Amino acid sequence: MPREKYKSVTLEDIAKKAGVAISTVSRVINVPTLVKSKNVTKVRLAMEALGYDQGSGFVAPENPSPYERRKNESTFAILLLGDITLQWISQRSHIYMSVFDGIESALRNQGANCLIRTIPDESAFEAFVEQKSAVGYFLLRSPDGLTPPKNLSNYPVVTILGTQRPSLGDWASYSVSSMGEIASDVLLKSRKQKIFIFRSTPSPQFNNHRTSLVIEKIREQRLELRIFEDIHLIIRGPNHNHVNQEVISSFLNQISPEEWKEVGVFTETDMIAYEIHRQLKQKGLSDKEFPIIVSPDYHEGRFSELRPKIIGIDFHAEEIGKRAADLIRWRIQNKDAVRLHLMIEPTLVKNN
Repeated sequence: MPREKYKSVTLEDIAKKAGVAISTVSRVINVPTLVKSKNVTKVRLAMEALGYDQGSGFVAPENPSPYERRKNESTFAILLLGDITLQWISQRSHIYMSVFDGIESALRNQGANCLIRTIPDESAFEAFVEQKSAVGYFLLRSPDGLTPPKNLSNYPVVTILGTQRPSLGDWASYSVSSMGEIASDVLLKSRKQKIFIFRSTPSPQFNNHRTSLVIEKIREQRLELRIFEDIHLIIRGPNHNHVNQEVISSFLNQISPEEWKEVGVFTETDMIAYEIHRQLKQKGLSDKEFPIIVSPDYHEGRFSELRPKIIGIDFHAEEIGKRAADLIRWRIQNKDAVRLHLMIEPTLVKNN
């Protein structure tokens, strides 16, 4: 098959050639097992036709042509900072995938393009920015992720999610205070006499403020409160993210079967909620004996078949992505305006 001659090939070029979304191209490159075989074939044929070298990716030419300049003027980049990888997101983080979908659909509707890049260290960050292959950046960082270098301060930047306020640029996230209020309200209205909180041990790098708000509200009502925490509760690496089942088991073994019917549970993540539910079912608890379980990260696929239901709170990750895309285009037109913190209100999932 003859190869078309381009000085550089972007994910957008491949997506157009293959007739698929840019996110599909990214998944074929990073985690092809998650993509339908017909789409994998389309993408790989497009790569071959365009002469794309998967190892090198896009490198901006020193003297870009007028076509390349026009293309870069409407291209934005999602940068995954620190030890976050696209494989980890594709396999373990439905929240970030929904954010991606929101950003991509909004930019596509605006006639813009989107790149996704993993940035493991500061030198990689600086090298990518110096390529000037994008006019604006969306930052997603791990709890111990990188601090954006100063050379990004001249560009439109939107930091997405995360509990730490960004060091530069605008910020798009959900309202943490509203999340805590909703969870607390559900637990208090359940009229349970005991509230159990399950979380990983807070650290200076990652302070889960929504969990702290729930704890504060429960203490105000003087209900019996027990906090189960362990720094090893979440096992996380560049390509995986899962709950330590042994830690959950050790927590649950501290609680007598008779207690559960008087208990309301709040978990730091949906993964913890799911594992608690699974292990309690294994212990043989009936629906009447089951505690109320509230999870701040609603995962329809993970929760839909569970009985009794986990009570989920949706912070609308896809909508956050869409609003972040609108925000960055607004920033381009309003460079000198004060920094904005865009907050999406979470909602209690209906029919749960």
